[in-house]
Amino acid sequence: AGFTASELGKWLTQNQIGYRPFFKGLHSQVVLISWCDARKFPHTEDAFLRGLYLPSGMTMNNKKIDLVVDALKRFKP
Repeated sequence: AGFTASELGKWLTQNQIGYRPFFKGLHSQVVLISWCDARKFPHTEDAFLRGLYLPSGMTMNNKKIDLVVDALKRFKP
């Protein structure tokens, strides 16, 4: 997909939908870099750049789910 998590996050915010960005991969965490021997993890890096957490939890009812799905369907990167 040709978009970043930041772009999608901005769209969700404009549509009053909360989200959280993915954490950096463990291999990118300062405290763990020395343990990873400078190896590359392209899938993890791609998920960090393009992924985010959508609303979830016990308070999500069908109406809230439909609002999130509708906003995602209307997103045009």
